[in-house]
Amino acid sequence: METKNIKKTIELIPQGKFISYRVFCNFYYRLARTLLFLSYKSMREGLLHLEDELEKFSKGFFQMGLEFVINGNDYELIKHVLTLQIQRESDYYRKKLMQIAMEGILFLHIGASPNKLAILLASIVNIEGNPLEAACKKYFAGDIKAFYKVDLKAFIQPENKMEEVQFIGRAITLGDTAMKEGLLAWEKHLDHNAIIKRDVFEYGIHMIIDNWELKEINKVLNALIMHETDPVKKNLAKAKKEAVNMLYHGRNPRLIVIVLGAYFDESILMEVKKKFSYFLA
Repeated sequence: METKNIKKTIELIPQGKFISYRVFCNFYYRLARTLLFLSYKSMREGLLHLEDELEKFSKGFFQMGLEFVINGNDYELIKHVLTLQIQRESDYYRKKLMQIAMEGILFLHIGASPNKLAILLASIVNIEGNPLEAACKKYFAGDIKAFYKVDLKAFIQPENKMEEVQFIGRAITLGDTAMKEGLLAWEKHLDHNAIIKRDVFEYGIHMIIDNWELKEINKVLNALIMHETDPVKKNLAKAKKEAVNMLYHGRNPRLIVIVLGAYFDESILMEVKKKFSYFLA
């Protein structure tokens, strides 16, 4: 029986699944890498030669926008159609990726240089350790080849360790440790790097060990949450505060999973139950 070779297309904006912060960062790097490649190719060979790349991308927002550009459609028309699609999207990170894609596609349309595109891509997000942002500093300091040296692929991290799943798992583990060994046993499990970064959960755990009153703990944690502007990360911070409160009251692992799972997409809860089933049996 004959089998046809099915070419695997590149997905630049994930569909039909919950997008965690790590997944967002990974797709941002993939998207930026692709846009810069297309910009370099367009500069060398001309815009029409991007047609050779169209079939590499999965059908959807990015491919449609790129096809509009290649077919010579008006800038304002492309922007209008893509903006309408963005407005229909409800997922925060998916919408953000669509906005990045649109801005990149419009830069391709006007023939902006790869350096200008790289600067735009760096400015449009606030990602800690973004190599494009670091390259911007070198570029403005006089290194005109700064963006050529950036390997965005190297910054893509494994996606099987979603931060939401890891956090709930950590809360379960610490709850189990407290039940077996007492609260002071948490001291050897503190994540000092996360505390330096003002992580809500790790702050709370440290304060519980230091025998703070819950009212005092929540006052500090609420102040930390107020500083977060990203709605998805803010939701995660709120879940972390909830976890601190539950651990303070000595809640059991099953209840911790049920309550914290309510903050996230159902897929997160299912992943937690699968990975930490030994705590929930």
